Amino acid sequence: MEGPSRNPVVRLKELHVARMNADFQERGKQMKNKLFQIVGSCMLILFLAAVAGAPAGLAAESASSTQASSPSTTPGAATTVTCDFSNPGYSGWCRVTKQLRPGRRPRGFCAQVLSCLKDVRCIRTYCNATTIRTGWKLEKVETAPKTQ
Repeated sequence: MEGPSRNPVVRLKELHVARMNADFQERGKQMKNKLFQIVGSCMLILFLAAVAGAPAGLAAESASSTQASSPSTTPGAATTVTCDFSNPGYSGWCRVTKQLRPGRRPRGFCAQVLSCLKDVRCIRTYCNATTIRTGWKLEKVETAPKTQ
């Protein structure tokens, strides 16, 4: 015997379950709409942060500073790179110097250091093992031929 029950208690339970199911579906739609709004807002924030973190003339500046600061070196020779970082919460400059293998790009190395400075999960230590993880800016990239 399929269909609605004639027993009032069972019928009341069936109505209650049907109403709860409809409520959950309606709340699901509301949550989905809120989720899209939240995700959209987060994407906008990330986009604006990326745009604000990279000055408009960064590419031109990096090309000119790299050309100006690197004397003529033989291709394939190792170079020494010094990355200069600033942070309003850090006293003084943070400078990281490393000898790069041939073929490695100085700005790429500095970008790796910068991402580590901004990431709490990074286990490398730079800038006197500082715990400051926000506000870092790459100010200058200097290259020099390997000194022997």
